[in-house]
Amino acid sequence: MAGEQNTKLLLDNLISDFVINTFNPNTPNMPGVKYEAYGGKINYINPAADLLGQTVAGILYTVMNLMGAGDNDGLVSLDSARIPTLCKAGATCSAPVWKGTMKTSLLYPGVNHFYEINHFLGITPGWNAKGFYVNVARDLKARGY
Repeated sequence: MAGEQNTKLLLDNLISDFVINTFNPNTPNMPGVKYEAYGGKINYINPAADLLGQTVAGILYTVMNLMGAGDNDGLVSLDSARIPTLCKAGATCSAPVWKGTMKTSLLYPGVNHFYEINHFLGITPGWNAKGFYVNVARDLKARGY
């Protein structure tokens, strides 16, 4: 049996200070690797659309907004979803490419973090997670990756 989960450590590792000052400097981008990033965005909270997913994401989205995170998916702000250009000393790395925001039409609540990973039994109103990732793979294949 694996050791006990340390939830406090897990949450501490998600804060900006840890990511900026510890994770990023110790995990630089590697030469020859193509980095691309997407981010999700909640348009508005609609608990009726997906009771569990929207409620949990809605609470997190609201807290992030109160903390000044700006547009976010309930766990990650669009600003922090962009990958910084970090390279090991003396290495040349390609600048990461921001591929854009995962969106639904304004008729839907947007793409929260749980929708992005097709969580909550795949109930993702207005968002097709599997289709999105299949298209990412097709795009990479078409570009020779």
